[in-house]
Amino acid sequence: MVKSTNFKKLLFPISIFFYCLGCSKISSSRISFERETQNFIINQGETWKGFFQFKNTGNENLIIKSVNADCGCTDLKYSKDPIPPGKTGIIEINLNSKLTDAGAVSKSILVESNTDTILHSLTINGYVKPKMAITN
Repeated sequence: MVKSTNFKKLLFPISIFFYCLGCSKISSSRISFERETQNFIINQGETWKGFFQFKNTGNENLIIKSVNADCGCTDLKYSKDPIPPGKTGIIEINLNSKLTDAGAVSKSILVESNTDTILHSLTINGYVKPKMAITN
């Protein structure tokens, strides 16, 4: 009887352990950015083109729901098709310096996806050189 009771006492914790082990393999998509900040220097009136590359490091398709910048000077294009596990995607950036002041520039980009952390923040930092005035 003593051996049977000890086994019964161990059976519950062992079954909980294996149950939790199975729970740790929950399906989800995960996004991993190659970098989260881009830096640039351009002359006023020019357009800076850059990109953020990301990878789906999860085990379900990654869906980018939206990508938004905090100003109208930034045009964004991104992968709208589901990104399978292990595959990569790109967010293209075009910053039109005609629509921003000369000097230091810092813009935030929010990426909404179907990951556990719904919003991901990216940043572009740069300097827009002022146009040189021509005097006669």
